[in-house]
Amino acid sequence: MDFAKFLELLFFPSNVILLVFLLLIYNSFALMSVVDILVYGLAVIGFPIGFIIMNRRAKRKNRAGLLSILIVMLIFSFLSLIFESLRNLRFLYFSIYSYLILGLTMFAIRYRWKVSLHVSAFTTSAVILTIFNQNFVCLFLLIPLIAWSRIKLKMHTFYQTLAGFAIGLVIPIIFFL
Repeated sequence: MDFAKFLELLFFPSNVILLVFLLLIYNSFALMSVVDILVYGLAVIGFPIGFIIMNRRAKRKNRAGLLSILIVMLIFSFLSLIFESLRNLRFLYFSIYSYLILGLTMFAIRYRWKVSLHVSAFTTSAVILTIFNQNFVCLFLLIPLIAWSRIKLKMHTFYQTLAGFAIGLVIPIIFFL
């Protein structure tokens, strides 16, 4: 397998977002109430169920993971309006909204221009984790490698990966400031 293709599969947006989501849930577990655990547990269980459903319905199979994550995050958003305790874990709460806005923004932009979702999702994840813990700043070193793989596979141009980086950088900073 080509190294660029390996990077594409490893840093697929739904994989990165789910991994960060699980990491943040694990770190916040001690602060969670029973309702929080049930809702976040349903979100984690909902992802593979949503993936199976979306994989059958999606025209482009590689979009199924991201669409299922967006649907789970939309459901979480509605549940957070009902259960106030979900809003108490502010870092996790704002992280989910950052990913939700990123996904919706990328889907809106991609109708006009093919911006790199791989680069933007990883950049958003790097920003969120760096705000959470300064030790994750080293993740920014992987962004050029991911951009290179997208360019090498001829999926994006340099400017499309640069736009993905900019969007991935701006959205979580707006939410956390």
